[in-house]
Amino acid sequence: MTISEEIIARIRERGIEAVGFKLWSGDGTEGAVHIARHIRRQIPSVRIFGGGPQVDTFMERMFSCCEDFDALVYGEGEETIQELAERGGDSRAFDTIPNLLFKRNGCFHQTHAKIITNLDELPLPVYDSEIYPSMRGDEKIRIIVVDDSRGCRTTTAHSAFTP
Repeated sequence: MTISEEIIARIRERGIEAVGFKLWSGDGTEGAVHIARHIRRQIPSVRIFGGGPQVDTFMERMFSCCEDFDALVYGEGEETIQELAERGGDSRAFDTIPNLLFKRNGCFHQTHAKIITNLDELPLPVYDSEIYPSMRGDEKIRIIVVDDSRGCRTTTAHSAFTP
């Protein structure tokens, strides 16, 4: 079973309504775009979002390779993701959600940028086996990702992946 098939099966099993991807440089973005395309073809009703360094660098140009994404998050995405979830990914609410790029009627839209001023207010990540089953047993390599900086756009400017 491919990764795309596994994700699609899990979406169907759990009735998932929205999927988000972190769009890293190079292969990370290419893989996410490939999986998003498969999800869109198999389950057109699922909302697909992406965000990360590639979006910050290329902004609306990302839609040239990511046409299957309903919206892209630029800048700091913690609050944006929460608002998307609270509104069920309803595209009618996109105008009111900060740090969002989307297409409507063939035109690109960018909502206002919002920066988190006090990073200490962000909750600590939860690495619980109920949320991440791979933390149980030896199912996968146990890795915890720590972002040691925020907002550095220069690291992705020379990406091998350019839309």
